[in-house]
Amino acid sequence: DEVRRVGEELRRAAEAPFPPPGFVDRYQAAAFLGVQVNALNLWLKKGRLKYAGTSIPGPNGVKCRVFAVAELEKARNEIAAQDAAADQLPEGYVDFAGAAAFFGGVHPVTLNDWQQRGRLGRGKWLNRANGKRRHVFAIADLGRVREEMAAEASRPVAPEGFIELDEAARMLGVNAMTLRQWELRGRLPEGQVAPIPGTSARTKIYSIEQIERLAQEIKDALENFPPPGWLEMNEAARRANVSVQVWKRWLQDGRVENWRWFSRPTMARCKLFSIEEIDRLVEEAGRDHLFFMESNGRGEWRAPEGYVDRDDAAKIFGVATGTFVHWQTDGRINCGRWARIPVEEASVRGCGGRRVYPVDELRRLAEEFSKVGKPYPDPKDPGIVRVPIMSWSKTRFEAIIDAADLPLIEQKRWNWMPRSDGEDAVVVVSAPAGEQIPMRQIILGLRRKGRQSKISHRNGNPLDCRRENLVVRNPSEVLGHARKRKTNGGKPCTSRFKGVCWIEKSGKWLAQIQKEGDHKRLGYFDDELAAAEAYDEAAREWFGEHARPNFPDGIDKWLEQEAAGQQREAA
Repeated sequence: DEVRRVGEELRRAAEAPFPPPGFVDRYQAAAFLGVQVNALNLWLKKGRLKYAGTSIPGPNGVKCRVFAVAELEKARNEIAAQDAAADQLPEGYVDFAGAAAFFGGVHPVTLNDWQQRGRLGRGKWLNRANGKRRHVFAIADLGRVREEMAAEASRPVAPEGFIELDEAARMLGVNAMTLRQWELRGRLPEGQVAPIPGTSARTKIYSIEQIERLAQEIKDALENFPPPGWLEMNEAARRANVSVQVWKRWLQDGRVENWRWFSRPTMARCKLFSIEEIDRLVEEAGRDHLFFMESNGRGEWRAPEGYVDRDDAAKIFGVATGTFVHWQTDGRINCGRWARIPVEEASVRGCGGRRVYPVDELRRLAEEFSKVGKPYPDPKDPGIVRVPIMSWSKTRFEAIIDAADLPLIEQKRWNWMPRSDGEDAVVVVSAPAGEQIPMRQIILGLRRKGRQSKISHRNGNPLDCRRENLVVRNPSEVLGHARKRKTNGGKPCTSRFKGVCWIEKSGKWLAQIQKEGDHKRLGYFDDELAAAEAYDEAAREWFGEHARPNFPDGIDKWLEQEAAGQQREAA
């Protein structure tokens, strides 16, 4: 009977709701207060939560702690009131965001920088009711710092006899980036780095005397620009009695054949057009007014009889169309005429004509261009063969190869082509696709495309294609032998030496080197030449024979050459 009674009590207790109505268990209480259970236990231990709940027997007879919802609501309101009171800053203090607003809304990173430089005190930390801390600053200290900064800002950046970067650029009529490029090229002496009062930034300052001298040089040079016999685009269009837009279209269509890139006195590049070319275009407009393209009867237009278009003209020379256009721009080909499409047809097809070239004249020029001799043994060394190269230059080029490699280069037309990377290459030009393959690739049998490897000349002479002078470099070795880049991210490099850059924040030159993803900083230097020497030493160690040092013959030899160059410019 006793067992049945106890079992009946346990069954009724299990069926009864738990927690009782109006109560919640520990997990529900933590969720009610918006914290984790561990935080609730910590609050109970430290007394942040005054109401500790009640222990009652659970369904299995074990005592459990439960919390009355009404008491929890009261406790939550009390804790919120305590936090709100604790969040109130002491009188005369502001937090980090308030300090930034006090200085006119500067960025928090700027405040950190001021603290690191000692311009702004560290402030102090206040403990909050929720266990977190808050960084605060005394308003009186901030006001004192602001007055000191205002006093510094009232002082001039540049001392007497100097001007800062923006003012120097304005005097010269260029932007600040151009001024920096002039420094790198040696046109303007390197400016001095000076702090900007009231801030943590720095700027360059320059001697007023040097800036005025350079400004006068530019003014004198502008009076003689453009050179005699040449006009800028606006003047060229005006002389041809057309708009600039029409002139640009003529240039795009190939009607304007003879033009050049020139550097202004400010070192900016511009296109200049020969007066003879402009007068020829004016004369051509009247002479070729009734010179029309011919229809092939299928809705297409072809060159008049005895003439060919640009693509066929390039094939006569056995070169790519782009090479032919380059020759035309340089004035080597000037026999073209503008053949018009009838007005009623041009308006429908959206094309006004095409430049065509007389076949007889092209053949005569091609024959003259191709007048080179056959390969012949070197008179001084029978083991070497000299290969004449076709070129428009009055100077005749000859490549040299090993006599054993003669079968590889015979019966091919060789042409001299300048490269965009500053090097020169002897290439073979095939007529169908215009593919230009360097002689050095054919000799070594490396015809694959891409950047897996690159062939270079040990002595730097691209005409010397003997096997002993050819070296194959992998991508890492190509990087080590590469020249100093002129720009970085579209902006001029801060140093003219490879592996060296200017660090504005520290006011020093940084030397660094990289190979196969391994990057190493070699140190900071006050002198740019010292940083360049540090790179040279590391490059010789890392890249060996493939290194391209800044001072291949030593710093003393380089300084002598630099001084000699400055003397020639002064003369």
